[in-house]
Amino acid sequence: MKDPIVAQKVGNRSGIGKGRSGVSQRPAKRENGEPFAVRIKSLLTYVPLALRIAVVATTVTTVDSSGRPKRRLRERYAVGLATATGGVFEVPDATAPDGWRTEQAFELRAIR
Repeated sequence: MKDPIVAQKVGNRSGIGKGRSGVSQRPAKRENGEPFAVRIKSLLTYVPLALRIAVVATTVTTVDSSGRPKRRLRERYAVGLATATGGVFEVPDATAPDGWRTEQAFELRAIR
């Protein structure tokens, strides 16, 4: 047996249909009067914070002809974006706790 359909009143329909009395419906503006395009742009600024992008942790070690490591790149690679979203370039360092010293680091900031 199907569930009964419950009638619901949706939205403000005061300006629609016969007998309009000069009431017009417009999207609400912010108090400071920003237009719609500005509001969307500010919203899109926060979209990347909410998006989840699958990344693969990769490590590439460059070695010299004798097989000693010269440089290492550890990065988070996003297959869906076909680029790295962040990572570090490291060089061997005997004094560092893990044996590698960071030379450069990078992070993906924006996609345009």
